[in-house]
Amino acid sequence: MSKSTSPRYSRRSVLALGVAVAGGLVGCSQPSAETSGRVELRFAYWGNAVRQKLTARAVKAFQQAHPGIRVSLEFGQIDSYFDKLATQMAANDAPDVFQMNEKFLPEYAKREALLDLKNVDVSGFTPGTREPGVSDGVLVGINAGVNAPTILANPALFRAAGMKLPDDRTWTWNDLADITARLTAAKPGTRGMASMVTQDAALGVYLRQFGAELFVGDKLGFTAGQLASWFDFNLALMKRGSVPPAAEASEDTGVSIDQSGFAQQRYALAANYSNLLAVYDNASGEEIRPLRYPTRTGRAGDGRLWLRAAMFWSGSSRSRHPAQAQALIDFLANADEAGEALLAERGLPPNTKVSKHIADALPPPDQRSVDYLESIAPELGSPPDPVPAGGGELPSVLARHASEVMFGRMSSNEAAQRMVDELQGDLWQ
Repeated sequence: MSKSTSPRYSRRSVLALGVAVAGGLVGCSQPSAETSGRVELRFAYWGNAVRQKLTARAVKAFQQAHPGIRVSLEFGQIDSYFDKLATQMAANDAPDVFQMNEKFLPEYAKREALLDLKNVDVSGFTPGTREPGVSDGVLVGINAGVNAPTILANPALFRAAGMKLPDDRTWTWNDLADITARLTAAKPGTRGMASMVTQDAALGVYLRQFGAELFVGDKLGFTAGQLASWFDFNLALMKRGSVPPAAEASEDTGVSIDQSGFAQQRYALAANYSNLLAVYDNASGEEIRPLRYPTRTGRAGDGRLWLRAAMFWSGSSRSRHPAQAQALIDFLANADEAGEALLAERGLPPNTKVSKHIADALPPPDQRSVDYLESIAPELGSPPDPVPAGGGELPSVLARHASEVMFGRMSSNEAAQRMVDELQGDLWQ
């Protein structure tokens, strides 16, 4: 799995879909080809070696419960996953079930590529965790795990610098700037924080504290001025040495978790998601701690964090086995056996019964993730609006324009205006 959950997507990943599904209907499938023999399903997903092992374990449990269904696993890396999926869609060769990202879910739904998951039971889901998978009133994505944006902290680097972890209930963005500068100065060879300027989740947290959003309905939810403020803040961090210089930061975004600066203990803080604690623990050899994002006011309740779907289970609208595809997804979402296998690697199970069932079996990193989600629960804001069709381009557009600013090739104001103009064009296509 790549270091960030917001990779730089290729635009052909969604444009190629139209070739495969033009003229179809969401939820409409080809007639089932099931015969008296065993049904075979293809299941595609991305991740790392840990996810590969846990997913195989869950699928084995499903096959034991459904001896008439065989599931073949198609594992890949996030950086090429959606390009491959789009190519398969265009060739009418899509997997029956596949892991889906929140940024591409609306695009695939718009192009009528996704199966209507009407037979998947979501009645036991935590309130608010079903809705992100709904597009135009149709359930096309099942929440595969609940997580939340967080600032990950390496306590060992704080100790080495003679510093304590910040009080994440009271710290501000200015405190973050000061703390990261002190960390850098105290321990030569390390930085206070990994660059977060290209991370759309971090931008979303920042914008929400200004009363803005990434998206409102099918429109952009922020102004060029608000975006320029984000660029300016991150540029100031870089100039103070709090985050790595542009070239180093750019290189860091393209490596695996194991090779990332945070995992290699070169950075004391990093912005990411709560379900990645176990991955970073394993990579760094340290007990990584999740912190709330800083706020403008120093009051945790003003952070307006939210619970999100780490990813979704979706099915192909052209699957020859729509009933069996939904049975697999329903098992992954609702079966205790699936929960025992998957644990919280993709995030906390949205099914409350499954979540309680596995609570005592969670390894320490996942338990810290659960504790974090429970601690922020009273402070949560309302969930952001789903990413609209065309909005899936935001991560790559943000990365490109943020790089222009950080490398000094463009002012914050110019880059922000160009980015807003480009995104608005994407939303209207």
